[in-house]
Amino acid sequence: RDERKGFKDLIMAVQRMQKESKPLSVLCVGTNDYEGSLPSNWHFLGRIDSVDKLSSVYSAADVFASPSYQESFGKTVVEALYCGTPVVSTPVGIAPEIIRERNGALCPIGDSDGLACALQNVLTRTYDKDVIRQEACNMFQPQVVADKYIELYQKIML
Repeated sequence: RDERKGFKDLIMAVQRMQKESKPLSVLCVGTNDYEGSLPSNWHFLGRIDSVDKLSSVYSAADVFASPSYQESFGKTVVEALYCGTPVVSTPVGIAPEIIRERNGALCPIGDSDGLACALQNVLTRTYDKDVIRQEACNMFQPQVVADKYIELYQKIML
């Protein structure tokens, strides 16, 4: 596992959560190349190349976790929001600009207790998937993104 993705933090967070609440199932997209042992409630779906299948996975999730230490953008966070799934993320990439109480929570980088707390808080709240989806679509419409680039370029040129 790439240490920068925060997988070990997620493992520790889920372990803490399971001591304090009901059992959880964890779905991971990708292969299991973690060198330790994981409980039977961790399921690896392998690589998913189909947009429709990936959308189904995001949509079926109660929460999407992105405990990364660094991201250039954070495409998976945006993809989860596009599917109406609340997100728990560290404040890297685009996450601090788009994650709010109405669509998830932020947690500190490298803090498995903070991650567990954020995940637990999101799992105990009720979210409107349609609102999450619509807000994500509104934020990333091609015209909105193009306008932001134009604004940025105008600032640079001045």
